[in-house]
Amino acid sequence: MLLYPSILIGCYVLLAFIPERAWESFFVFSKQSFSNVLKYGGQFKHLSNVYSGELLLFKVTMLASELNVGKVGSPIELHSYKFYTGLLEELLTYKRQFGISLSKILIPIRGGIKKDFQFEKKIQNELVGGIFQFLFVSIITWLFSFMVYKMVQLDSSWLTKMIILVLQILGTTFYVIIYRMQKIRQFKIFETYFQVLFFLMSLIDVGLSSSKVLHQSGFSRIDELKDPHFLIVNKKLKGLVEVYKNNGHQIKSDLEGLIEEIYFLQEERFEQFLKFLGILKFVILCLFFLSAYFIYLFTLFSLFLME
Repeated sequence: MLLYPSILIGCYVLLAFIPERAWESFFVFSKQSFSNVLKYGGQFKHLSNVYSGELLLFKVTMLASELNVGKVGSPIELHSYKFYTGLLEELLTYKRQFGISLSKILIPIRGGIKKDFQFEKKIQNELVGGIFQFLFVSIITWLFSFMVYKMVQLDSSWLTKMIILVLQILGTTFYVIIYRMQKIRQFKIFETYFQVLFFLMSLIDVGLSSSKVLHQSGFSRIDELKDPHFLIVNKKLKGLVEVYKNNGHQIKSDLEGLIEEIYFLQEERFEQFLKFLGILKFVILCLFFLSAYFIYLFTLFSLFLME
């Protein structure tokens, strides 16, 4: 009798400790296998996203202090946190190559990192809370089954137990997989926008030609983004770039305003994603865990009638 809940708890523990690099491999495999369905890509980072974000924020603060006192910035180890680490490393490379100024650019980057890991903390709490709710319902189901067996010596068949166990494991697995994939789908676009905009801001003042600046910033990637919520942002950005290409007009302040607008869109999507997780948790609970419990009750009543 205790074998089935032991297997279930083992699966929960396994899901909790699978590194995100393994989820990345799974996602890449799924993307290749179902490329006609999955139109987005990305990669999963470390499970300790919140802590890594805090460490990176501390390093960025130190880097800003060094730059403010006139230091070029000795080689500094940046903790890995989403796309921000690669962005900062690239900007430091541009500083050495072209002499760009990073002092003002680090301010919105630092604010973005802070908002981002605060959001990560919220969604990780939501994710873990959902898994614990599933575990609690599962344990209640198995405890009820065990108590019925002890009290009236009625036990469901091994097939029924396996169906219940599979439903509970599948429910948790689907919850985690859908969460991971939806998170990539919703937030990958912000990575591209922030990289392009911060590179543009940093390179505009270094005396490069407009074509060189646009190439170095990866501006062509903007055309690949198809999110309908960013149509206005796209038009604004392309309009600014046209002005810059045609007459070299200073657009740095306009780019700063556009970055703030994208941060606002990101915060809105953060809140929407949290609501999505709540709805997903409820749907998974009903489809997999409550259905497993009702299957057991149906089997139990059938056994009573047979008796």
